[in-house]
Amino acid sequence: MSYFLNKPDDEVQLAVSSYFNPVKVFELIQVDGCTFQFIKIKTKQGDWKKPKVIEFFDTESRYLFCLGAYFEENNENSVHQFSRFLLSTPFPDQKIRFRPDNAKAFINLKRVIRDLNQKYSLTPDGFYLDPDFAGNRSPKHKVHLETSHRTLHNDEMLLIKEFQDRIVKTEQAYQFSQNKKRVITITYLDITLEELNESVFLKKYRQTHNEKSHHFSREGITQPWIPVKKFNAAMLSLKTITFNPLDVQCFMRYGFKKSKATVSKSGTITYAKRTYTMVQGREQFSTQSCTPVKVSLYEQKLQIFEPKEEGVWLGDALPQVASIQPRHVQEKETARLQSNEVEQIACFLKQKGAQVDMTRLINLYHKGLTLAKVNTLFVQHQQRYKRYATIVSFDKEKQTAGIALFNAFLMDCERTQVPSKPAPYAIYKGEAQ
Repeated sequence: MSYFLNKPDDEVQLAVSSYFNPVKVFELIQVDGCTFQFIKIKTKQGDWKKPKVIEFFDTESRYLFCLGAYFEENNENSVHQFSRFLLSTPFPDQKIRFRPDNAKAFINLKRVIRDLNQKYSLTPDGFYLDPDFAGNRSPKHKVHLETSHRTLHNDEMLLIKEFQDRIVKTEQAYQFSQNKKRVITITYLDITLEELNESVFLKKYRQTHNEKSHHFSREGITQPWIPVKKFNAAMLSLKTITFNPLDVQCFMRYGFKKSKATVSKSGTITYAKRTYTMVQGREQFSTQSCTPVKVSLYEQKLQIFEPKEEGVWLGDALPQVASIQPRHVQEKETARLQSNEVEQIACFLKQKGAQVDMTRLINLYHKGLTLAKVNTLFVQHQQRYKRYATIVSFDKEKQTAGIALFNAFLMDCERTQVPSKPAPYAIYKGEAQ
């Protein structure tokens, strides 16, 4: 102890014999989750649970791009936070190593990465996101980010102070670290996950980490610097690109649970005792044989993917039902995917009083029907459709009148001779899994 107390403050630190090789800013991005140690909050089911944060971190500058609180490290949450990361800053037009934790929730990001590269990797020396997952049980592969987690745990008391009027109770628990047991206090806060994400605590934590000077080790020597200044200085000399928010929103379909399914020769899928007809992507599948795929069911629509681990999105399918209800505005946390054009057409017709036959409508769509053409038809025949709508509003048999309106619409589509789309051919042949 006396050695450190008597040691001169200005003594130059000697370089250690081994250290992590330095990288350039935005050359290696680390991703990991961290569970709160001293706090539990309420779930929607009324249970108490420790929240987790998922963080995205630049290795060289130690800049923290974004972090978000969740109850689980699952596919949907990891993709959601990845989408936030893509929109958090411009990206350099170069190869970027991307190192998530090798956990099941993050493995699914391989699909998103491949899709992103297909859209934005346009030149050999340009942008390319290289998946470089950490090894199993190898925290040293992302030690820079692991080290920052200690600060989060040290600052948890600030969150308790922010919501001190929402404390329900406290209780003692045990924490085990390096074969040692210690007693800790768990504080129960009556706040939601949304309130935690909007809290001053998380915003201040990221701001403090990025905007204040810290001592970091680089090439075995401890040096002080401010992460945001080091990050911004390096970015000034780099050519950058930005991602289209609509593309990023579409990546959310990769976060939903996937199951095995088969696309038939006629372009239908039977899943959970319901039959779905393909809308987008039909031309990619063979009309001569069935094709194995993975599917996700979200808002009564199937999202279709290649069956392999990094398999990308291939299309979607809607259920073969007599009618479809208009899609209402979803809650903030579930409004994650846009409607396809068939859904938009179906909702438009439903609002006009039509009883929509989805199978017939999808067939028309494959022949060239668009939402713009539907609007044009309703303008051209508005008087006749208005009479049908009046019948629908007064007729006790609204379903019958709605079917009549839809049939009239089909007749007008046939009269306009909607041009057929090119004959489909199989681009994707599938792989058995």
